[in-house]
Amino acid sequence: RRLINPSLLWVGGGPNRSRATLVRAARLHGTACSSQRGLWSGEEVTQLTTTWHSDIVLEASEAVGSAEAWHGWEVPSWGLSSLPPLRRVGPVASLSAARQAWSPLCQAAPRYVPANRTLLRSVVDGPEDPKLLALGPAARRRPSASPATTPATDP
Repeated sequence: RRLINPSLLWVGGGPNRSRATLVRAARLHGTACSSQRGLWSGEEVTQLTTTWHSDIVLEASEAVGSAEAWHGWEVPSWGLSSLPPLRRVGPVASLSAARQAWSPLCQAAPRYVPANRTLLRSVVDGPEDPKLLALGPAARRRPSASPATTPATDP
């Protein structure tokens, strides 16, 4: 499995992000394929199922390095390798007690290929990409943006 689609959020700190907390999240993603014989509309078929395994990982820790390091695309200068590892996040508490896992969240309608009597299924067993948002007093402060992310404006 691989980490994909990361999200970063700075919380607190001064103009130089001193004493700031860096919240990191990403999607832990992998796929698996299986094949089995079965029936589809009374016809014997080969069923191919692709399962998309997905989890959310998260960590919040004191920011490292300097604010200037984050203004460029030199990833090693960001200091992420010295931060604690990301931890897997379980299902949210508001899900019903009967559903202890994310599965089955999404299963598209299967696609039948009559030429070779194959039924194609796709199953997603976890959450999509995380998005980090600042809520409360931190959300009312104007976030700082690096030149690479600052939108151009007309004079």
